[in-house]
Amino acid sequence: MFIHHSKEPQDAMGIPDIISSARGNTAITGKMDIIMHLTGSQPENKTLNYSGRTRVDTKDIKLWQDINTGLLHHGSSKRKDEIAAVLAHNPQCKNVSQLVKLCKVAGMQHSESTLTRDIKEMEITFT
Repeated sequence: MFIHHSKEPQDAMGIPDIISSARGNTAITGKMDIIMHLTGSQPENKTLNYSGRTRVDTKDIKLWQDINTGLLHHGSSKRKDEIAAVLAHNPQCKNVSQLVKLCKVAGMQHSESTLTRDIKEMEITFT
């Protein structure tokens, strides 16, 4: 495994090119089966870009990072799992703002705007 800090320039479309952004000898990247690049400064919003020798295009995987363990995860975040648990214990919840308040009462330390965004992304149907 090689770890490097990529060069800043991007291609003409403003899309990062993983292969050409590697520092140093391009023969190294030419010998790799796959090149991966992890981006994102926020634990909830990370992206793993990867490109292989046999693929023409670059693929992205959306990830989130557990702030307690540092591990990267794919799929719903722990915060969304906690929101789902609060909703499961409060099925009478009528709307997003009420669920945000219930999450805060349950001890979730996130801002109301973050909780609201996550609840809307979960596309919960309230009764």
